[in-house]
Amino acid sequence: MFGTKGFDATTVEDITERADVGKGTFYRHFTSKNEVMTALVEDAVEHLIHRMCGGGDMPPTLEDTVLQMVDAHVGFYGDRPAQFFLLQERMLSSIQLDPQDEPTEPYAGYLAHLGQNVAAFAGGPLDPIKVRRLGRGLMTFVSLFAPFTTMGMNRHEVMTSIDPLRRVFAARAAAFLTQ
Repeated sequence: MFGTKGFDATTVEDITERADVGKGTFYRHFTSKNEVMTALVEDAVEHLIHRMCGGGDMPPTLEDTVLQMVDAHVGFYGDRPAQFFLLQERMLSSIQLDPQDEPTEPYAGYLAHLGQNVAAFAGGPLDPIKVRRLGRGLMTFVSLFAPFTTMGMNRHEVMTSIDPLRRVFAARAAAFLTQ
């Protein structure tokens, strides 16, 4: 419902009708639609982090690590487009680039995971603002491929089409992180 009507326009009644449950059932699990949104975002972040963990093998280079992150985000978008866009909208507005503004959970956990993945290649402490920019960059980069899927391209066609761009993104992100 949030993806269809937007968060502000969606009411608890919309949610209960769509889920085919009564208001009592809704309020037994949530106190407000804000709690529903929080649960949805937490679930999305958990799934995205799980995808980024992949097979557990550490890629040999920072560029390969970023490629793995891009592919995890693309795969997440492919499997859960509504959750991806919900997460992207919430994340981009929540992860500020001002070092005074600490990200809240679950975004802080997402950023911590990104930071851990690239820290081995950084050669020292990683600037948290760079990690935030990487997170924002990944979400924005992947959202650029939504038009391909809406035009009926399958996943293989999309991945083949974006391969040169994802490699350029990974190379630039790796250079940015090590500057």
